[in-house]
Amino acid sequence: MSSKPVTIIVTLLMVLLPWSSLVSDELDDSFNKNNLVTSKSWGVGGSNDTGWLELVAEGANPLNNTLAYGDLFLDFAPGAIIDNLTFEVSVNGSDDYWVNQPQLTLVNTQTEILDWSGKGDLGRQNSFSNAPSNVNQGILDAPLDPNSLTDAYWDLPTGITIDDLIIEALRPVDPIVSFSPIEITIHDTAINPLDGSLFMLVNEDLIRLDNNSIKTIIDIELEIEGRSLVVDNKSKQLIIGTSNGNVYARDLLTYSPINSFPDDTNISNSNPLITSFVDTYDIIWTSSECNINYLEPGKGSFWVSQPLCKDNETSIVPTDMIIENDTILVSTINDGIIVINYTFGSAGLIFTESNEFPSINSNNFLSSDSITDMELINDILYIANNNAGIDRYNVASGTWIPPWTSNNWLSSNQIHGMASTPGWLHIFSGNDIQVYDTNSMLYLSTITLSDMGLQDYGHSINVWPSDNLQRGPSSNTVLVGDSSGKLVSIIAEEIAGEIIIATSPESVEDATVTVFIDDGDQGEIWIAGTNLIDRFDKKEKLWKETIDIQELFDNNGGSDQVGTMNINEIITILQDSDGRIWIGTNSGLFELDLDGNLLAIGTTSSSSDFVINGDYISSIAHDSNTDTLVIGHSQDGVSLINTTSNSVIALFDSSDGLDSDSIREVVTRYGIAYFATPDAGVMRIDLYGPTIIGSWQSLGADNLDATPLAVDGDIIYLGLPGFGLLIIDRITGEISDLWTEEDPNSIPDNDVISLSLDFYGGLLVGSDTNTNNNCWNRGDCG
Repeated sequence: MSSKPVTIIVTLLMVLLPWSSLVSDELDDSFNKNNLVTSKSWGVGGSNDTGWLELVAEGANPLNNTLAYGDLFLDFAPGAIIDNLTFEVSVNGSDDYWVNQPQLTLVNTQTEILDWSGKGDLGRQNSFSNAPSNVNQGILDAPLDPNSLTDAYWDLPTGITIDDLIIEALRPVDPIVSFSPIEITIHDTAINPLDGSLFMLVNEDLIRLDNNSIKTIIDIELEIEGRSLVVDNKSKQLIIGTSNGNVYARDLLTYSPINSFPDDTNISNSNPLITSFVDTYDIIWTSSECNINYLEPGKGSFWVSQPLCKDNETSIVPTDMIIENDTILVSTINDGIIVINYTFGSAGLIFTESNEFPSINSNNFLSSDSITDMELINDILYIANNNAGIDRYNVASGTWIPPWTSNNWLSSNQIHGMASTPGWLHIFSGNDIQVYDTNSMLYLSTITLSDMGLQDYGHSINVWPSDNLQRGPSSNTVLVGDSSGKLVSIIAEEIAGEIIIATSPESVEDATVTVFIDDGDQGEIWIAGTNLIDRFDKKEKLWKETIDIQELFDNNGGSDQVGTMNINEIITILQDSDGRIWIGTNSGLFELDLDGNLLAIGTTSSSSDFVINGDYISSIAHDSNTDTLVIGHSQDGVSLINTTSNSVIALFDSSDGLDSDSIREVVTRYGIAYFATPDAGVMRIDLYGPTIIGSWQSLGADNLDATPLAVDGDIIYLGLPGFGLLIIDRITGEISDLWTEEDPNSIPDNDVISLSLDFYGGLLVGSDTNTNNNCWNRGDCG
């Protein structure tokens, strides 16, 4: 009986409906027999106790939403008046005594006396009440926030007693996050036939994927060092071959280790178990370098190992294993295919060839001895070669079929792997996935790595079949990946989505720039060096696709617009107050949006979106008061862009009055831009003008014995012995002038040791030299 609301079996009446007004809770057969109504015998009044009755509703058909229906008729005396009807419902979910969404109605009056529609099962609750978005189809699919969750609940009738409460709580995890580049290797996959989830050996860990969970990775077992997986359907076990030659077993229902399972396949070596298979006799097979191992059913205490290598000088390394009609085909890296024939009966397992197993190789039928994968589809054996396309063999007729190569169908002779689903064969050929229809026997389409956003390294291709199970996909799916940890799902000929099992940056080891970018949520961290920008999404805890500035420039017609550009250094990144992102490089200025799309280019070229003073951008700042983007150049002064009008409003260099053309750093505050220089102190520009204002510079005046001071209204005179006289605006704090002996119209001596204002407003300057010109009266001395 299904408990899903979409497959309602009972809605009009309960399937199992006990009625009673008994004091006892027990269903006693003798009690039932002694308390049944006596037919055709009526008194003038009284009560009738039916005892426990079973009501059966029939005719349900979930396919067309036909509801189950059942009637219960009780005879009463003609004209009898029922003035007190009571009943009880007895259910016991632990005894499989329950009903899905029952409704109970008095037929004559159409009075509804029980309505459990929309509330799931009466007698048990194996799904939560829907509470979008965390509870969907009765399953709570959300992480704790941070240590608890209150979104899930059950509707329970009043007065019930819960005897057993069983909760399956998984351990969902986020993808592996690394802050330095990592490489992901997928060794093998297997399907849990009980729920459709996918087991996957990733590097040294075993993860479990759920296609329908909010977090795809629902469980992880760390450091298991697995290399091969196979499911024993008869024993409901997951068999894991490891890198040290041992075997682990896990219960497919509880995922607990089966400690009694024999773990050592061969005591004489510890080579990795690369392939695994379970044959029709339930014999478990594994293969490793130079060995094939097997565990017979009923002999679960030990493994038997059979050598594959002829002598100590040879080394046969398996890549795949297929068993068909008591024949084992073991493909290898450099030795073609090893053929192992055997029989199994009451005497146990017997190999047909006692001395040496025959092989298929390039000396007889194969195009190459280096085999990467094998698939058996409709009696056709497809043999993928590392460098010679695909050989084909008709198992039924025992004949070889012409191979596929780059000369006929394949885009490349390098075959990384294959994946078969009903009606389809997906071939990982070079940089493409080629889709072959096994029913019509036609190549239909090609999907490139660039179409999938994958790189040309660390190739993997695996199948996640659909068996209409809870945790599996709704359609047969092929997973294609590279070593980045990204898997792209393909259904038939279409890209259906992606799964991230690990995430890491591409270039962070060479990073020189780190900046926080506001994305309207929890933000992103952009890290850059050379011409690459890695982006980490703080909410999703994922590294987003790397931005290649050179690639953006080339792919968006940059060279046609401004000419050839060699971008090899990202120097600065800024997000302005309007959310626009500006990138300063050795070759120009680039404006990007949050998705990494190129919006504008700024260079010295007259055809640029922004024509600026120089191509080398040393620093960028944005002033929100004037909506001005301030750009500092290493040798070319300053460029100003108005971010409202998207236009260059001013260009400054030393010919315009700057004290230096070399800018190291730029900051802005309240409409003033400040420029750090290597030789002219801090230069300043009033952005409201924009106009150049005085620079802040060091005079080298350190460890002075005295600094005489005089104040005349809004003017401050500050004497610096050995350096001259500073004139400071008392209101603004700005240095308006510096008088030194080098100026013939200024003071005669830099060794200023005293200052004083006389009665007439004259400034008296005392120095340590013998001269008559030690008085200054606004130009009139004496």
